[in-house]
Amino acid sequence: MPIDPQTQAFLDYLRAINYSQTRGLTPVQARESINALSAQVGQPEREPVANVEDRLIPGPDGDIPVRIYTPQGNGPFPVLVDFHGGGFVMGDLDREDPLCRKLANRVQCLVVSVDYPLAPEHPFPAAPEACYAAVQWVAAHASGFNGDPTRLAVGGTSAGGTLATVVAQMARDRRGPGICFQLMMVPGTDQRMLSTPPWRLMAKAATFSPERISPGSCISTSGAKKRQRTHWPPLRWLRHW
Repeated sequence: MPIDPQTQAFLDYLRAINYSQTRGLTPVQARESINALSAQVGQPEREPVANVEDRLIPGPDGDIPVRIYTPQGNGPFPVLVDFHGGGFVMGDLDREDPLCRKLANRVQCLVVSVDYPLAPEHPFPAAPEACYAAVQWVAAHASGFNGDPTRLAVGGTSAGGTLATVVAQMARDRRGPGICFQLMMVPGTDQRMLSTPPWRLMAKAATFSPERISPGSCISTSGAKKRQRTHWPPLRWLRHW
């Protein structure tokens, strides 16, 4: 299957500058690397929305920063709790900001972006537990910022998509908030995918390899031997709802 021309042009640019997201880098260096790349290629447009508010909400291991995006119009609005990508090691509210604005405007929903704790400073299951706490908080307080808690969704990109489906399963098994929709964009749901022929074939055309994807996942689960492996990998935990 051919790669989209725009995607190929971007991959060629990454090769030209010898960009590597994770190989040979510490987590701090990886974060600096992705920020430097963003500065070089430019940030996406930040669409105006009716309101943006930063808050701190309670979490299992301290306060969790969240950013609430309100679209134009009259509520109460459905609510999407969004978890950023970054291999569980990178990412923050600012990098996720352009996407959250677009989602709020296109979907006409409130978006609550969650700045969950990153590995390796916060080993697994710190991230999913914080994300689940954020969903619980949104379900309990959505009406206070013009949201409809009966129309609650979770979503995210890459690692964020993984967290979204893990949180949905946690809510099911813990009899937590009712989640009506999952917006999972390129989620990692089973690490066995790294050894499949399609993955390795496409990896040859990109700037990463399965070996480059593994560090983020391995670091995020480094504390799992000491604590229960809650819903990881999520695809193996699927049961009838």
